[in-house]
Amino acid sequence: MRVNGPVEVQTINGDIQLVKVESPNVDASTVNGRVYFASGYQPRGRYMFSSHNGKLIVPVPDDQLVKFSMSSFQGQIQSSVPMPKPKPSTAPRAHSRGLHYRFVWQDGVA
Repeated sequence: MRVNGPVEVQTINGDIQLVKVESPNVDASTVNGRVYFASGYQPRGRYMFSSHNGKLIVPVPDDQLVKFSMSSFQGQIQSSVPMPKPKPSTAPRAHSRGLHYRFVWQDGVA
């Protein structure tokens, strides 16, 4: 099924699979499941994917400008896209946990 227009998908205990979505606005989140996105990205689109206890599988073409923001509360962040190393914090945060990365990907250069 082809979908265009804004897409918002949520589940608590299940996987989300988005294929052939033609939307510049996609938001998919699950608590206990994985999110799989196999669609193209629209120029100036906004795509948000989250899972509390699951994987995010989101392929990105090498030739497309994409801004990433990835975070994990207690888990790991793994990516086939080379990620920059996080800068060490200069001031300790009393309530800071997890990992957070933000970077731009274009033509194989982050």
